[in-house]
Amino acid sequence: MPCSLTFNFINRFYNFSLIIFIFIFVSQASYSIKFFSRNHHHPKMLIKTIPLPVSNHPIILPATPLTQTAFSPFGDVISNPSPQNTPFTTTNNNNNDISSLPFGASLANQGTAIRYGAIAPSTSNLYPSGAATPRISVFICGVREEGEKIEIKILERHPFTSQTFIPLAGGKYLVVVAPTSDEKDEDGDFPGPEKGKGMGMGKGMPDLKNLKAFIANGNQAVTYKAGTWHAPMIALAGGNDEGGEKKKKKTVDFVVVQAASDVPVEDCQEVEIIGEGEGEGGIWVRLSEEGERRAKL
Repeated sequence: MPCSLTFNFINRFYNFSLIIFIFIFVSQASYSIKFFSRNHHHPKMLIKTIPLPVSNHPIILPATPLTQTAFSPFGDVISNPSPQNTPFTTTNNNNNDISSLPFGASLANQGTAIRYGAIAPSTSNLYPSGAATPRISVFICGVREEGEKIEIKILERHPFTSQTFIPLAGGKYLVVVAPTSDEKDEDGDFPGPEKGKGMGMGKGMPDLKNLKAFIANGNQAVTYKAGTWHAPMIALAGGNDEGGEKKKKKTVDFVVVQAASDVPVEDCQEVEIIGEGEGEGGIWVRLSEEGERRAKL
């Protein structure tokens, strides 16, 4: 076989082998990404580290009870709006005039239930591509060790979707939120709706000077508005365990409702807070009354 023919044959074989290799590599990479997306609730992406407003000076937050009025800039609190009123079929019913109840209350299920309509907005889906789908998942959050303070090291946001946490079996949990600062050039060009567009909170970083901390009980669900900066869920006390004995669980279990596209930078953006400890810096939430008293001194 002439040398030129041999060279052409080898060259074509090499090119063909290279194409096959690239095809296999891309296929495996695609499968790995899909596997990761399917087996993780929402992939996260650390987009930035941000310093404390005053270097090495701690931020101390008192934790207050969660109410709709206080939480309204960040989302909604979902709970029974009139727990003292019960359906007509219950033995302790004390409600004879359902028309006086809020949220357009009406009887349901042949009079065995009271339905409150439009108590909170449904899941926001602001994804521009339209590729996101509604998701229902379950979070099992381990209860933190009891103490008078908890450090906050990470804040996250879901720029294109609201996120609702619905506790199962009671419990108590901590909700930490921050407003969104005006967007700056140094923030980076990360995807997200413009401020005020489609109920979006904007693309800016968290405003650490105006952080808020709330303690929620197991009868309250919470919805973060799309783009709201918040700490990952922090369980403080478990609800009643199953079985005859009223033991407290070591977890708070949540049903979580949101939309997701399985693209990390679209689904969940994280920032890390730079701090070196309570004496020198960091963000701390005071849980005990004594801790709150000292924080105000």
